[in-house]
Amino acid sequence: MKKKSFISFPLLIGVFVLGIVAWISFSILLPHINGEKERVVQADGSNSQEDDLLKEVLLLEALEQEKNQESIEGLKALTNRKDAVGYQANILLAERISTLRKDPTSYYRQALELYDTKEVRYKLAAALVEQGRKEEAVAQYKLLIPDEEACLALLNLEIQPIALGEWLLERKQWKRAAEFIKPYLEQTEEVQVKVLLQKQYAKALGELGLYKDTLLALEPLMVSNLWDQELQWWYGRALEGTGQTEQAKKVYQSLDARGAYRLGLLLEKDGALETAAAVFSSSSENISRWKGARLWEELGKREKALEIYLSLAKEEDIHQDDAAYRAYILMQRMGKQETEELLSFLKKRPAWAARLNKKAEWEIVPVVSYERPVFIDRVEIYRESGRGKLADIELIIGERFADNSDKLALGDWYLEQEKYYQAVLWGIRALREQPSKRAYELAYQRPYEEEVQKAAKEFNLDPNMIWAVMREESHYRADVYSPVGAVGLMQVMPATGKDIAARLKVPFEDGDLLKPEVNIRFGAYYLRSMLNMFGDDEDKALAAYNGGPGNVRRWSESKVGKSKTDFPTAITFQETREYITKVKNTQHTLEWIHEK
Repeated sequence: MKKKSFISFPLLIGVFVLGIVAWISFSILLPHINGEKERVVQADGSNSQEDDLLKEVLLLEALEQEKNQESIEGLKALTNRKDAVGYQANILLAERISTLRKDPTSYYRQALELYDTKEVRYKLAAALVEQGRKEEAVAQYKLLIPDEEACLALLNLEIQPIALGEWLLERKQWKRAAEFIKPYLEQTEEVQVKVLLQKQYAKALGELGLYKDTLLALEPLMVSNLWDQELQWWYGRALEGTGQTEQAKKVYQSLDARGAYRLGLLLEKDGALETAAAVFSSSSENISRWKGARLWEELGKREKALEIYLSLAKEEDIHQDDAAYRAYILMQRMGKQETEELLSFLKKRPAWAARLNKKAEWEIVPVVSYERPVFIDRVEIYRESGRGKLADIELIIGERFADNSDKLALGDWYLEQEKYYQAVLWGIRALREQPSKRAYELAYQRPYEEEVQKAAKEFNLDPNMIWAVMREESHYRADVYSPVGAVGLMQVMPATGKDIAARLKVPFEDGDLLKPEVNIRFGAYYLRSMLNMFGDDEDKALAAYNGGPGNVRRWSESKVGKSKTDFPTAITFQETREYITKVKNTQHTLEWIHEK
């Protein structure tokens, strides 16, 4: 008779798995004990680094196939890793634990700390519900708003529609909020609840610009105890939006500073400039105060304008640079001497320094050394081995926890693949954390050099200006479309492209603007056309490129915009005013980092 073995097959598998875990753990610790390992190429063409990196994945895949206690222990040993293997181990362990009726939430949370996905967050929320941990589940579902599944789950957890409506509004989900609130508003009979829903509904409609509907939604609220300044403001905005401007003025006037900006716009439109300037200036909003200062200056009230400009120059927002420049110009013209602080501020901003004919003051940036992080090696090895999804997860986690050196290495890596947009983003992120020469080179690249130099020569342009426009328009993305239909690197409109092609006597088809050589040439042609139109004034040409030549003529003819020095302040479009300075800053930075 055949003897029975005292060692079962499952036990052998368990010992095997634990052996692999121990081997992997030792392999991971060894580099930290002995120092950095060298990349050793074997006779068959493989190398030890690739083998080591795949060991962890092979272990994970082996553990995934097993369904015993030993495999659970093996997965636990991998869960603290901050990489794709650690992420997958947490997911597998959470699912394995769930089948055993144990608490999987800590593993789902660890996975979300590495890589936040809706799928895993829904699993965490569901697990919390199953365990009766309602408050924690609500917090997770709340993060998934405005997903319909999350909204339904919250309602099932007895969250009131009022609370859910408020959360949708907090996330600026105006359309979803209006659609969600309307049926409950129609069904609810409880007066207080109905009034609260009505307020939410009116706000959502107002944010959507549906002013006629907003007025109708506001009517029931006028006699309620919820009528406040916010609803009063929306009432004024809805009146204005439906052409009832005189009534709107009265409403805005009753709101004092809260309604000053909208009231100022209406008064300015009516030609009551001095009254508009006073109203704008009374607001607490910087955009309103900026408009007030501009109007005071246009009316010849320099002291009043200067007071506001100096105040805005001290506040870090989108008006700071413009206000500092304008304050400096006015103080010079008024013979005031206390301009050193303003000038020092402006010299650190190359576009403004150039407008003042001053030499820009550049920061001294170090040349830093850094190494390529191991997660990039993992990404490449995973892709080469056919594990594309794992590679994507590895990259997301590596990017999430990247330090400054990693950011520079990521910029290099994307640049090697000619993914200029991603390289720029990582250069910018590295610059914000710690300025360095390499961070500047990545953030301010000069791609498509052959095409740019050729276009610059053809149309007599500074190549750095072409690169600067390209960077601000598309961040070097050849396939990007704007919401209004502008295409490609230089964001050329198809109709403009067709016109330029006719002028250059070249064939043109749909899709040609996605070709870098075509887009760069056509963008350069248009830029040269704007320079010719406005006497080689770069600020005006760039403003025309962004805001249209007709608006540039109007701004140039205003009282504030008649001179080259004053023109930037005359631009009434915030986007265009920012745009010309961004492009000029980039142009000067490209020259500094690559040539000087």
